[in-house]
Amino acid sequence: MILTKTYFKLLQAIHHVEILDEAARRGSPPPGMARKAQFLTSFIKPAAPNSRTLKLVEENTSMWMQRNLDILKTHYTDLLRDLSFNLTPFRIDAFDRAIIWARKRYHNKLTPSSISALHSLLNPSDPLPSTPPFDITNPTSFPPLPPPQRPRRFPPVPPRLPNTLTLPSDIPCLLSVISSSTSLSSPPFSSFGQRCPPTHLRTGPVPPSLN
Repeated sequence: MILTKTYFKLLQAIHHVEILDEAARRGSPPPGMARKAQFLTSFIKPAAPNSRTLKLVEENTSMWMQRNLDILKTHYTDLLRDLSFNLTPFRIDAFDRAIIWARKRYHNKLTPSSISALHSLLNPSDPLPSTPPFDITNPTSFPPLPPPQRPRRFPPVPPRLPNTLTLPSDIPCLLSVISSSTSLSSPPFSSFGQRCPPTHLRTGPVPPSLN
């Protein structure tokens, strides 16, 4: 876990150095910092201002922002040097976890070039292959689609049985014999109007009543 944190801090530093270098090439600070600079410039409101005073305030804010960018660049460069000193042998599992942490932190702002730079720093003997951006005007530039797969076939579903219960023919007769407590001289009738077979009747003497 300690090695993963070290890899993550290195990736953070590389990510921020990349942003600062891009801002230097553009000649303007990152969008978030540019909004703060505009707010700071508008916050200074001299009474009865003229164009010269307003220009001096704007230049002062720009120099202040540029000085902060230089400080940040020095900070992240020193951090890269300190963290990369005397590193243990490269561990791919720690590298993968650091990438996952960085993606959760920076989302789509984390660029493949930052990941490749980290891998080259940690494992210079086996750098990651660089992936060029796709050209949307050239259809052949897109990666090939996976081959079509056969549709899944499921076994046929058996028909659903009706929600009814069919009793055997002798069940009503048994129920009639059990419920009968009076006379056994004639075979009882089932609830369905059928005469029960005599094999279901008791032929012995009726036990005396316990009452």
